[in-house]
Amino acid sequence: MPEPIETLVNREQQLDPEEMAALTRRLDSQLEALALTNDVEGTEELADEEVRARRDLFRATFADARIDTEKLFDTMIEIQRRHHTGVADALERALDIKRRLVHDRVRDWDLHLPAPEPPDFWWAFTQPFDTSGHTMDWRNDGLHIFGGPKINKWNVSRNEVFGATARFTITGDRFPREAPPSGWWVSRPFVELFGGVVGFAPDWDLLQGHGMASCRLHLRHTVFQLGFGQNGPVPVILGEAVSDRTLLDLEDLGYSRHAGMPGFTPLPEVRFPHAGRAVADTVFAEVEVRFDIHLKAEGALVWCDPEILLRNFQWPLAPLP
Repeated sequence: MPEPIETLVNREQQLDPEEMAALTRRLDSQLEALALTNDVEGTEELADEEVRARRDLFRATFADARIDTEKLFDTMIEIQRRHHTGVADALERALDIKRRLVHDRVRDWDLHLPAPEPPDFWWAFTQPFDTSGHTMDWRNDGLHIFGGPKINKWNVSRNEVFGATARFTITGDRFPREAPPSGWWVSRPFVELFGGVVGFAPDWDLLQGHGMASCRLHLRHTVFQLGFGQNGPVPVILGEAVSDRTLLDLEDLGYSRHAGMPGFTPLPEVRFPHAGRAVADTVFAEVEVRFDIHLKAEGALVWCDPEILLRNFQWPLAPLP
């Protein structure tokens, strides 16, 4: 299951403990579902079975030629391992230099959270998450993310995720009493993403097959309220929208590629009816920024280059014309 990182909480917008517990359970269940998917798709048993089948095929093919296939296999594996290790070491040294340059030249900005106006979605808290060994650091200007996953075992595939889920609220007393002419509201959040990622996809080889390294940016925007459930409050979804963007999709390259972050990034908007909510209850907006990584073959990697900076912002609820 993805490990939660320190949650950043707005002390001026503290949630009711029961609400906080319900939201934490919701996030935990989402992370468990992601971990289950990753475990199923990346099982080592399937990879080992594929390698055994490839070895058996080559043994049968070269049986009459009296070739020492075991020695051939071991030599091929060692050559690939040295090459991939060399590439990864060179990338790591370069990223180290970039990180030092960034830290020397750029100081923390003073993040000023403007006083919200009704009916703005006010920031409540942000919960980072990670399955792949990233280093995450809260600073004045947002969430800084370093590092990333690399496959160090022969013939393995991995699926990893990292990112953060932020929650915002409009309490019942701040929600507009009058419906807009259309009877619908629209929520349009946005984030800022700076920095980049670098990926390395190993060459194709006879035993491991394809070398792959991909990274997708997944954005989710959910508007909901909390209703009554058997074991406490449960989410009642008013609207949800998702989008996906491919940052890296590398296969059988044998070298690395960089992808930059998009900067200002709007999330898909959510529309919901004025009459569809419980009038006195808080309306929550959940903003998830998630990076999905897929790696295959020893040496494959996707790392932050040299880091990723994520910033969340408050935004106004708007009437739909």
